[in-house]
Amino acid sequence: MSDIQNERLIEFISNSKVAFINGQFQEAFTLAKEAIKLDENCADAYQCAANVCMSLGRYEDAIEYYQKAVNCDPNNGNRFFSLGYAQASVNKIAEAMQNFAKADELGLNEDAAGQMYHILGIVNQEFGKLDDALINLKKSELIIPADMDILKRKAVIYGLLDEITNGLQTANQMKLLAPSDYSGYQAAYILLKQAGRIDDAFKELRYQS
Repeated sequence: MSDIQNERLIEFISNSKVAFINGQFQEAFTLAKEAIKLDENCADAYQCAANVCMSLGRYEDAIEYYQKAVNCDPNNGNRFFSLGYAQASVNKIAEAMQNFAKADELGLNEDAAGQMYHILGIVNQEFGKLDDALINLKKSELIIPADMDILKRKAVIYGLLDEITNGLQTANQMKLLAPSDYSGYQAAYILLKQAGRIDDAFKELRYQS
């Protein structure tokens, strides 16, 4: 590739990313396709196209582009995470787990790692692997603190495991993080009722109101 072509490639990818950030998805996709035409082995070009497809709910197309990005850059854990995330979005759990494992092996940036452990926690919870779910949710929490979805899931899991004290601590975290949100009070109410502390449970309903 000539220097001029390389400069055009960099420009197409940069402009595609800017268009994507600005919500100009068709423009971003068009620019990504132009970059692919210039260099069919450019992982970033495929990544840009895939990101647009994900935002538009075109998950199968996103998977195809992410796979091409992986093929072009097979030692990049972030590429495998993106592919696994897209696969998880269409319930291709086995494939997603394989790609998450590869991402973890190769290493990935903190933001991607936090998202990956969050997804793994959700999958573990759905399959009834509650201890594994807690481990992955806690890993995610170390990277992405103060996430309400993680806290809600932890509170539910502690309830299922009958770990009332840990559940109530989590509910209190939820109330501190979002005092105007009823979720923390609701979680505390359910846990206290489960523990037979009925009076304390109904106090949570009063606090909520």
